[in-house]
Amino acid sequence: MTRRRPHALAPAILAAAVGGAGTAAGQPDGGESVDALRCWRRVDRSAVRIGEQLAMTLTCRAVDAGRGRAVPDTIGLEPETIDAQPFEVLGGERSADVRDETGRIFQYRYALRLTGEDYFGRDVDLPPIAIGYRIERRADDGAVLAGRELTYVLPAEPIRVLSLVPDAADDIRGLPAGTLGEAEDRLLRANLMLLAAAAAGIGALGLLAAGVRRARRARRGAVGRAPRPIGAASIVRGVLGELTTLRRESLAAGWTPDRLQRALAALRLAAAVALRRPGAERAGGAGPEPQAGELRVRRGVLRGRTAVVSSALTPGLLADAAAGRPGAAPPIGDIEPIRGALAAFTAARYAREGDASADVLTGALDRGMAAIRPLRIRALAPIRRAAAAADAARGRWRRWTS
Repeated sequence: MTRRRPHALAPAILAAAVGGAGTAAGQPDGGESVDALRCWRRVDRSAVRIGEQLAMTLTCRAVDAGRGRAVPDTIGLEPETIDAQPFEVLGGERSADVRDETGRIFQYRYALRLTGEDYFGRDVDLPPIAIGYRIERRADDGAVLAGRELTYVLPAEPIRVLSLVPDAADDIRGLPAGTLGEAEDRLLRANLMLLAAAAAGIGALGLLAAGVRRARRARRGAVGRAPRPIGAASIVRGVLGELTTLRRESLAAGWTPDRLQRALAALRLAAAVALRRPGAERAGGAGPEPQAGELRVRRGVLRGRTAVVSSALTPGLLADAAAGRPGAAPPIGDIEPIRGALAAFTAARYAREGDASADVLTGALDRGMAAIRPLRIRALAPIRRAAAAADAARGRWRRWTS
C-alpha cells in the first residue's frame, strides 16, 4: 500500500463524480454548474531508488458543452516540453481523447527518472504543472468569443527516495487506476478475442451440423448409397484439359488414331454438357486407363473423387439442336463450333489414313475449344438452374400468349 496527500486524491474523486474542475465555463444542458478545467496527477509509486523509473499520468477534463468550452494549451504538456525537474523525462505518450456530452478528457503518460547523489533519504517534489487555457463562448450570431488567458496550476507532489511513504502524506493510496491507453488496448484485445470466439463457435456449429447429418444418414441407412454424379462444370474442366494436351501433342507429333479417338471422346462430352444431356459414368479411382471413348474426370480438391465418363452424341443430334428442330433440347451455349469440330474429327477418325489434314483438324479444335470455354461458367449448377427456370418461364409465356 502507498499513501497520498489529500490534494492529489481529491481531484480524482471530483473528476469521477462531476467530471471537471477549475474556472467555471457555464452550465451544461442539465443546468448544473461545472468547472471549465480539472486536472489530476497519478504516479505508480511513492518511493523510488536513484535511477529507477516511475510512471506519471496526467489527466485533464475540459468542458465543451452548450455555448461555452475550455481550450487548454497542451504544448507545454508534451513529453518533449514538460518541465519535471529535478526528474528527467525519458519519454511519454498521449492517449486518444475521450468525449461525452459535457466535455472531453485528455491524458498524458510520462516515464521519469531521478539521478543524483543529493537525494538519498529525502522527499523530492514533482514540480507543479501550470496549464494555460481560454474559455470560448459562442454568440447568438455564431461568432466565437475568446476569453482572457487563464492558468490552472496542479500542485507539486512529493516522491520519497529510498523510503516507503513521504513525510507529508497523511492517507493511504491504493494501486493507481489504468490509463486510457491501457483501456483502449484492453478493448482491442477483447474485440479480437470476441471475433476469434465467434469464428470458433461458427466452426463448432458447422462440425455439429455435419455430425448430425452423418448420424441421420447412418440411422436411415443412407451411408452406403451411390455417390452423386460428376458435375457438368467438372466435366468441362476435364474436357478442356484433355483438348489442351491433345493440341500440344499433335503440334509436336501429329494426329494419330489414338489422339483422334481421345479428341472425339472429349468433344462428345462437351456436346452433352451443352445440350444438358447426362453421359455414362463409372467409378474411376486409381484403376486402369479409360477405354476408347471415355475420359477420366476429377471432382473436388480436398475430398475429390475420380470417375470415368463418356457420351455417344453424334453430329446429327447437334445439328438438330442448332437448328432448333422440335424435340431437340435448347443448348446452353454456341454449339455450332462444337458440332463442326465433332464432324471434322469423326470424318478424320473413320476416313482412310492420310485423308485428314492436320491444319484443318487443329483449326476445328481451336474453334471448338473457344466455344467450350464459356461452358465452365454456364455449366455451374446455380447458373444452369437459373437458365432452366428462365426457359420454363419463356415456354409458359408463349403458351399463354398463343
